[in-house]
Amino acid sequence: RKANVLAAIGRPVGREESNQVATDALRNVLRELGDQLAHYQDRLFLGHVQLAGAKTSLDQPPMIGQAFELGVADLSLVQAHAYALGHIHLQQQVEFGGAPIFYPGAPRICNWGEVAPKHYAIVTLDGGRASVEYVRTPARPMVKLEAEWRDGAFAGSGAPTSQTIVDAENGGEVRFRYQVSAEHRVAAKTAAQEFAVELREMGATSVQVEEVVLAETRARAPEITTVTT
Repeated sequence: RKANVLAAIGRPVGREESNQVATDALRNVLRELGDQLAHYQDRLFLGHVQLAGAKTSLDQPPMIGQAFELGVADLSLVQAHAYALGHIHLQQQVEFGGAPIFYPGAPRICNWGEVAPKHYAIVTLDGGRASVEYVRTPARPMVKLEAEWRDGAFAGSGAPTSQTIVDAENGGEVRFRYQVSAEHRVAAKTAAQEFAVELREMGATSVQVEEVVLAETRARAPEITTVTT
């Protein structure tokens, strides 16, 4: 983390130059590591790294400003034959100087509604050459359903679609979040509980029901808004 690197510098650093100073210090660490490992025939770098330009899945929280961001040129200072990275859930790969730099992605689904395939990676190193094979995992689905209670029924994406049924039958975990006005809470809660039972009967491992009560603003005396004084 940037704070750790700045603390190791041993002198006060102004805010404007802190990013540059910290990045240079980290590059020195990577460069020294590369020098120490240069005599090994096969070199694999493993790191929890935020790579510049890497994509995130739609349902992974934003990563901006949370950690150091390194470019492929920075990583190349290690002089490895392959770079296996963690931190980003979406599987992806680039190359630099013939060395694969890749995120195998999370082996399991980590966020509600995440739909990207999950993998682990098999890396083969042979005399300074590296290849990467991705193997898909049977990750348990985490299904996100959202709806609104209107006219005595749930409207929106809360109804079980064909994909919802498939995910539930595969032992998926389901979060059902619905919006309802205060006056209809009882009816909506009863229907939501019945829906949860249906999903469990389909095979869902768990069903999490969340109620969101819609705020209503009412004037006690609406005629006050029309008076002149």
